[in-house]
Amino acid sequence: MVYAVIILGILGLVFGIILSLASAFINKNDEELKKVRAALPGYNCGACGYPGCDGYAVALINGAPIDLCRPGREKTINNIKEALGEK
Repeated sequence: MVYAVIILGILGLVFGIILSLASAFINKNDEELKKVRAALPGYNCGACGYPGCDGYAVALINGAPIDLCRPGREKTINNIKEALGEK
């Protein structure tokens, strides 16, 4: 029983270190992502086919169509164009 607790403790520590190192590779302060995310309405409805507005913002940066946000309508499309620097 004691060995199991020690092994689980060590595994928890190792996996915690691995996760903290992996999080360093994710750029959480990406300004472009923040701008695009702010341009979306924030309903997180999934009508665009992505898992919420965060998923759609990442997809927009990677080249997804800008007219998939149905609840946002034309205003959101204009906001997205502005955030991405399009005309």
